[in-house]
Amino acid sequence: MSTSNSPILVPLDFSSSSEHTLDHAIMLANMYRTGIVLMHVIETHFSGFNLADLALHSDSRENAIYQSIETRLKKRVDELTQRGVQVEYRIDYGGVHKTIATTAAEINAAFIVVGAHGQAGFEEFLIGTNSFRLCATAPCPVITVPKNDNLSINPYTTIVMPVDTSFYTRQKVRLTAEMAERFSAHVHVFGVSVEEDAESTHHVHIITKQVADYLRSRGIQHTINESFGNNITEATIVYAKAVNAGLICIMTEQEPSIRSLIMGEFAQQMINRAPIPVLSLRPHEMSDTAEFSM
Repeated sequence: MSTSNSPILVPLDFSSSSEHTLDHAIMLANMYRTGIVLMHVIETHFSGFNLADLALHSDSRENAIYQSIETRLKKRVDELTQRGVQVEYRIDYGGVHKTIATTAAEINAAFIVVGAHGQAGFEEFLIGTNSFRLCATAPCPVITVPKNDNLSINPYTTIVMPVDTSFYTRQKVRLTAEMAERFSAHVHVFGVSVEEDAESTHHVHIITKQVADYLRSRGIQHTINESFGNNITEATIVYAKAVNAGLICIMTEQEPSIRSLIMGEFAQQMINRAPIPVLSLRPHEMSDTAEFSM
């Protein structure tokens, strides 16, 4: 890689929503002082396609497709380079979400930034189960950008972070705090539970206070609010709209418990329905939950 830090990976399908995706990627690259890798996946039922063999068949339909995509990617690279962005491109073959995740691991990507809506075909991948599969399998945080997002109106200066009583919920706190520091953001710690019993509410109170104490220790402006007995996705989206948030930070899955509040189904709903970008982080094993993985 030509950049000194981990790059931002941006899968492109050349739809109108790609412009929104690139705006977010450029903003992140500037804040993290890194570059961007543009990629396009030519979907096949297998991976590891040999591009050298493909080049030998200059008259093949596959090569014509490859050349067309490469021309469009090079144009984007030229445009971004003129704007002072460090950028590279690549074309890969395989299943879309698996190939993106594999590429992200290969280049040690800091983030994947992907549009939540695209052209026919690619849109089918990005909306629904497969969108969540990318977020749930990616080796780095994934930011999904909705089609009608307006970055100039909603930059990452207000971040909503729902927290719950489940095992993994606090793992996103460190990343959220780091982003808040870089963007001088105000973080809304949104304690949530589908339960309304005393035990659940007490547990949420404790966790939100601990998270707030951590943010305070880093000098990050923050607000605490809570919601009980409601649909977690709907409550979070309503709250994010009310505070004019530019980003929602979630985990992709939680322990399969009745009190796990942002499990796969909730994360998938959030990614598909949120009108603002959603940053999704995969959980990882930790030896001491009291550390919050912070």
